[in-house]
Amino acid sequence: MLENTIIYKDTILHSLIMDSTLNVNNKIELIYPASVDKLLFGIPLELASILIPTAVTLLVFCLGLFCQWRKKKKTRLLELISFKTIIVEWTKLTEHTISLQYSLCQEFRDKLAIQEDISPISLNIESFLIDKLDNLEIQKLLDMIVINHDGDKKDNALIMLNIVAQINKLSKTEISIKDKYNEFYNYTNILMEQWNSNFNILDRYLKKIPLKIANSKTETETKFYNSLSEIYNRFKTSSISNRTKTDLILPLESICNKFIKNDNAYAEPYSILPIVSELLLTEHRWNIYKTGIIEYFEGTKKITFASYKLLKENVEILDKINLKKWNKIN
Repeated sequence: MLENTIIYKDTILHSLIMDSTLNVNNKIELIYPASVDKLLFGIPLELASILIPTAVTLLVFCLGLFCQWRKKKKTRLLELISFKTIIVEWTKLTEHTISLQYSLCQEFRDKLAIQEDISPISLNIESFLIDKLDNLEIQKLLDMIVINHDGDKKDNALIMLNIVAQINKLSKTEISIKDKYNEFYNYTNILMEQWNSNFNILDRYLKKIPLKIANSKTETETKFYNSLSEIYNRFKTSSISNRTKTDLILPLESICNKFIKNDNAYAEPYSILPIVSELLLTEHRWNIYKTGIIEYFEGTKKITFASYKLLKENVEILDKINLKKWNKIN
């Protein structure tokens, strides 16, 4: 009986313990429901474990794209700055060479204007150094000046066209000066050879005048040869140089024509008159050509100065215009 009573009491105690445990568990579940998942930043932990790494990866990828885009823009800006610097600084550099050639052309022109004898005059030809700018691509100039500079695109385009036009004109002028001088040198040598060849024939004839006077058979021959001798001796003893035409050729032509007029049958004047005429023709060609060369170099001097002045003005305007900000560079 006592044993049954003990067993009964243990059963009642066990029931009370189980009820108490169940009651505590129910209270805990009310506070932290077992059916609710754990959250991270308001997102279920399992979903957050997927979304957060994905978002970080996308963020890193986008940041990498931005850095590449920014680097590309910055590199492009540096290229444009370097390109602009070449134009501005090289234009300044060419001022000295162009001014020097301007002075050399003026000096050449002045010497040629006072020269009477047929012979080439030297001309020192200095490079304009404009070929560096002339080799710039139009597309690069368009990208740099028109597209990537602040300001009105039409104004920028006009600046670019002026720069390109003047560079091209100066480059062609430099080539033209060399070609024209080579032409002058070659043609002058041809005229000089013609003159010297005919003058040597005339000179040999005139040096025989004393013998011709001694062997003259008529009064007309004696007068003619004496007249030639007088002109020749006066020319040889003259202290004034470079007066072959005025002191020798023209007086000889006048004497020949005079004797032909007085006596058509007298043949001797006809022997030297063609030589005198050829010398005068060569001298005439020289004077006409010399005048053309003088006018060319005078015009070239003005064109060179005007072209460089316009180029410099437009480059100075370009230098004052800012390039676009790095993020707007194309």
